[in-house]
Amino acid sequence: MKYYYSILILGLLSFIPSLAIGEVDLEAYGKLEQVSDVSISPNGELISYRRTESDDRDFIVVYSLKEKKMIAAVDVSEIDPRWQYFSNNDFLILVGSKHVKWRDYKHDFDVSTAFSFDIKNKEVFQLIRLGENISGKRRVAEGQSGLGRVAGKSVNGKKLYMPAYVAESDLDYAPNYSLLEINIDGKGKPRVATRGTDHTRDYFLDSEGNILARENRNDRNNVHSVELKEGRKWRTLYSYEAEIPTHSFIGLNSDFTALVYSRNDDDESFLQLSLKDGSVTPLEGFDAAKNTRGVIKDHHGVVVGVAYSGLIPDYHFFDRALHKRVQGILGKFEGHSVYLSNWTNDWKHIVVRVEGSLYAGDYFLFTEGQSLKSMVSSRLDIASEDINPIGKVTYKARDGRAIPTILTLPKAKMGKLKNLPTIIMPHGGPAAQDVIGFDYRAQALASRGYLVVQPQFRGSTGFGQEHYKAGWGQWGKAMQDDLTDGVNFFVKKGYADPARVCIVGASYGGYAALAGAAFTPDLYQCAVSIAGVSHLPKMLKADKSRYGKKSWVLDYWNRSILDGDYSKDILKEVSPYYSADKVKIPVLLIHGADDTVVEYSQSKLMYKAMKKSGGNVKLIKLKNDDHYLQDSATRIQALKALVGFVEANIGS
Repeated sequence: MKYYYSILILGLLSFIPSLAIGEVDLEAYGKLEQVSDVSISPNGELISYRRTESDDRDFIVVYSLKEKKMIAAVDVSEIDPRWQYFSNNDFLILVGSKHVKWRDYKHDFDVSTAFSFDIKNKEVFQLIRLGENISGKRRVAEGQSGLGRVAGKSVNGKKLYMPAYVAESDLDYAPNYSLLEINIDGKGKPRVATRGTDHTRDYFLDSEGNILARENRNDRNNVHSVELKEGRKWRTLYSYEAEIPTHSFIGLNSDFTALVYSRNDDDESFLQLSLKDGSVTPLEGFDAAKNTRGVIKDHHGVVVGVAYSGLIPDYHFFDRALHKRVQGILGKFEGHSVYLSNWTNDWKHIVVRVEGSLYAGDYFLFTEGQSLKSMVSSRLDIASEDINPIGKVTYKARDGRAIPTILTLPKAKMGKLKNLPTIIMPHGGPAAQDVIGFDYRAQALASRGYLVVQPQFRGSTGFGQEHYKAGWGQWGKAMQDDLTDGVNFFVKKGYADPARVCIVGASYGGYAALAGAAFTPDLYQCAVSIAGVSHLPKMLKADKSRYGKKSWVLDYWNRSILDGDYSKDILKEVSPYYSADKVKIPVLLIHGADDTVVEYSQSKLMYKAMKKSGGNVKLIKLKNDDHYLQDSATRIQALKALVGFVEANIGS
């Protein structure tokens, strides 16, 4: 059994119980990661991390590298922190999320909120509250969902600058998206640093907390713009018109003289917008021939490198010495996905997370001039030898398109990979991708003897703009054909047993599972849809109600599903709901009751339609959980139901 408890981590995780060697059960796969979000303080002397207990209690723990002991811990179960990081050496920023229902709003939603943790005094403060009075009649507007983002901070990290919608009065129904100045110690009321508009979407600040620019998006006239702050006034520096935003303004260059942004209306590219004269130049060091996953920013929002995508992430840093150092780190984990988890401002200390065939999400600390320190695995019940091997293969779709694919192989059957019961597992999005790493569903299924296939079908990101755009208008069509061709490929190669194939997916993958059952009724022996879409017209109607009829979100779905040619008939044609009577196989529907991304009603509609036509269908409603299944109990419940259903229908 392989665990990475160096002396450093023995102290860090002193309250973790000892582990017994034995068979890995489904709970070990389904439970939330016990250790996550490992961060390091600016001076490199402290480590913080999130510790999740089996009863879903959450702790933020701070450990001193210098003293080799835990110096602070706080129960943050009520906060449910999705991530945390050091603002300075004395305070942590915790960003939590909570599902809320407001009586004045038709739709419920998830609210993110930021807190600060005073390490010395072991106190937690909420930084902004919905409905909080600011000055005069101004107050933080209710009904907004994002209150956890920090756009900038003062040099010493004691003042934070956080955007929020601010109402001017109780009768203000179109609040401005303003920038608030917040004391990190929780003392005093928030102060409006600058007023925005109801079209403002983001702010950009320099390293000292000075406001440089803001981003606006007007859904009524489809104008996307950047404005420059000049004294108390704002001047439009750059704008363009598009139904769907094509520019993503990301951060600043190293001397704060330009905004860095990506543009995806043609070939994906990264550019710089001068804050002096509005001129546009290419981002130096960016390789347009590679597929990007995003950029790497330092603690002041400065873009210092680019993250490239593919089945394994790669990085390019503009500083040559730093780039060489990071490439050396990647070289120590060949064939694995290495993520830069956190780092100090000077990059002397770098924390990485590693996933793949040998690591289930292990953290390592690299300190300049020192040997690496193995820290801990995020999944304490999964040993290295328990991980099922992860591989990759590329097959050709019927039109010749290459489909990169991740395979999770059942370790118990490595000596005879023939005629295996097989799971086709398309990802969500669909504008997303899978990477080589620890996928808890894939690993759980492989541990029970199944070959798990994750095709990166057309419409996936990470494999070039052409591959991504080839999916536009192909829901239920060529995107689905890519999955069918994957089944046929592995059957022809002798790896998959054609009489024992099940399709399993979540979100868009859940839609694809239902589409596979409805549109190719003889291909699969069972289907599992987790938070999947079944009725596309009703999904678009719900999003119209939630975001507004002028929102670019609707234009995005129109392009993704129909390639811009809106048609109710085609929407119905590619909706599994309208073909429920064609489904011949058992179907399992799993859905979180608090899902705000794909509403629970989508699974309920499919359930009723299949019941009406006499189909074999079961619906499991997960109480108090959302689209992403972030509660251990319900995630374990869903995983056990999934594996039990698959075993009952195609065996292992």
